[in-house]
Amino acid sequence: MLTPLQLQAAVRAGLLAFPLTDFNATDELDTRASAARLEWLAAYRPAAFFMAAGAGEFFSLAAEEYAALLANAVRLRAGGIPVLGAAGYGTRMASAYASESERLGADGLLLLPPYLTEAPQEGLLAHIEAVCKATRLGVIVYNRANCRLQRVRQSQDPPLDGANCNHNLQDNKELRPRYPPPPRHDSRKQNYW
Repeated sequence: MLTPLQLQAAVRAGLLAFPLTDFNATDELDTRASAARLEWLAAYRPAAFFMAAGAGEFFSLAAEEYAALLANAVRLRAGGIPVLGAAGYGTRMASAYASESERLGADGLLLLPPYLTEAPQEGLLAHIEAVCKATRLGVIVYNRANCRLQRVRQSQDPPLDGANCNHNLQDNKELRPRYPPPPRHDSRKQNYW
């Protein structure tokens, strides 16, 4: 497991890989094909593997399939590249996925937006904080769709950017700087966060 600061440095080091989740002809998780995909992608030296995360498979997997997929990626550790799990749905389920990802040996976590629900800013912050408290993993908040954080109170206690919560709030001037701000996108560079 990486520390949150090590995770932050790792994901800033290059392109991020969101491997597709492989299924066989009978619609079952194919861990052998997944391992082959990770080995192939490792040759391109991505900064991290985000398993069952941004490509949409998280919401298509049963909890047991998610655990098998993540455990397979952690066991393989293709190219020594950090492996991140995912967490989503409501707060209780997201917290359970965060804990399971830590137990399976992930290096960090991508927190997906709450599933099919809109929430005020205070509700989103409470959701994020609860998930962060459920794990020691560094957490990257997928700041999109129905989880668009606008502002974080300077007086927030504990601060959102505390022990393990990283985030990608692009233009948040009110946020207490605990970590350096994420880099701005420059089309001449490959600097993604």
